[in-house]
Amino acid sequence: MLANFERRQYENEIMVWYKKYCDLQNVVHWHNECELIYIKKGTAKIGINKETYTATTGDLLICNSGDMHYINSIKQGTICEILIFSSDYLRPLLPNLHLLPAYVKNEKLIEKDLDMPHLFASISKELQEKNLFVNEMIQTHLMSFFITCLRKLDHNKDRPAQLVHKKNLIESYQDLLEYIDKNYAYITFQQAAKIMNFTPPHFSKIFKEISGMTFTDYLNSVKVEKAITLLQKQNLSVTVTAEMCGFNNIRSFNRVFKKITGTTPTRIGPDYQFSPKFQHKKPSESAFDPTISYKDFENSE
Repeated sequence: MLANFERRQYENEIMVWYKKYCDLQNVVHWHNECELIYIKKGTAKIGINKETYTATTGDLLICNSGDMHYINSIKQGTICEILIFSSDYLRPLLPNLHLLPAYVKNEKLIEKDLDMPHLFASISKELQEKNLFVNEMIQTHLMSFFITCLRKLDHNKDRPAQLVHKKNLIESYQDLLEYIDKNYAYITFQQAAKIMNFTPPHFSKIFKEISGMTFTDYLNSVKVEKAITLLQKQNLSVTVTAEMCGFNNIRSFNRVFKKITGTTPTRIGPDYQFSPKFQHKKPSESAFDPTISYKDFENSE
């Protein structure tokens, strides 16, 4: 499945993950943890559920548990800091987190009151040193940050009702992704629209808003991903692989394959790892990492 449910693995009982990226590009994904995305430098297009934001230096994005999201850096040299953590750290605040907007634009609020650099630096230090009461100290930092957010940011009284609608929409979208993963060779645009109970035009609009790509591009990427697995693990011919993945002819298969991977099916070796539109190897981590193009700047600056 191209869009993925991310099961993050942790080295110990500290359920927090922090990293700094340059020129991050990733596909739509979701996880049970909360996530903070801070644009330290540059510009990035960030999708959260069905909303798309153009975030610039100093902006903050907040993803709650289960939110569909992706990050596409627009300006070269864009640096963003990512903090992913278990919602257990915020258990006392969970009933109120829906009051927070997903996008907080830097208008002195982040710089003065929220102090994102200090939050990330403090938690990064705790993760590195692992001193006594490290979990409690991380929880203190997170609780203080989110309480400040809830106190400072304007709340929209209509948000709870809107959020129920969005939650149902996202759950329906996730169900569709699971169906595509099992029926990628046969599903059509019209069938996909019907599964989500939308007219084709509205489905096209909603799908692109959530995933950041058209339905056709997403389906073709899934087909190519499955084709690579067949070529590598079952040693099938290109013709048989194309047919099994739902392509009508070998010419169409080769064209789509090269457009998405930058190479041809015959050049796929046992060590090739699929990355849509990019040709490089993913980081060797046991946990799923949605990143498909980045340079790690964790030790820079």
